[in-house]
Amino acid sequence: VDLGNVVRFEDDAPTAALALQGGVTVVVDESLGQNGAPETEGGASGLGRVTVLGTTLFTSTAITGQDNEGATTTVFSLSIVGAGATGLFSTDNQAITLFNNGGVIEGRYGATVAFTLTIDATTGDVTLTQLESLRHPTGGLATPGEFVSLAAGALNAVLTVTDGDLDV
Repeated sequence: VDLGNVVRFEDDAPTAALALQGGVTVVVDESLGQNGAPETEGGASGLGRVTVLGTTLFTSTAITGQDNEGATTTVFSLSIVGAGATGLFSTDNQAITLFNNGGVIEGRYGATVAFTLTIDATTGDVTLTQLESLRHPTGGLATPGEFVSLAAGALNAVLTVTDGDLDV
């Protein structure tokens, strides 16, 4: 009896887990002198930039699998969820939506980029750059510590793992 079609070898894929550390935030404070005013393309000045280390933001694990097929390659990326609604508005009350511009996540209203978010593919370090003012709930009565944030579920950090025989 031919056993050739019944003897099979299955390959397990690598596994990855990514979790957000408790209580961490990525915060740009547009107050004068807090996070600097980064120069952007074209020489325009932004309101602030901050980078938070991936090791501060995330706990992650990557396992090659039982076959131990070589070293794993891990790649961090950002993924917009749904239509990219942020729940944020410009100071002239225009809704800000997320767009992926070649791996740079842009919060835009019309042609204006209000902020950008990037993640270092190797380290998971996240950089937030604020380019335009955002509307705060209390308007001109806002206290310096008042904040607004992206809508829950608008943006995901993703960890992709590839093992030595190119399983993902």
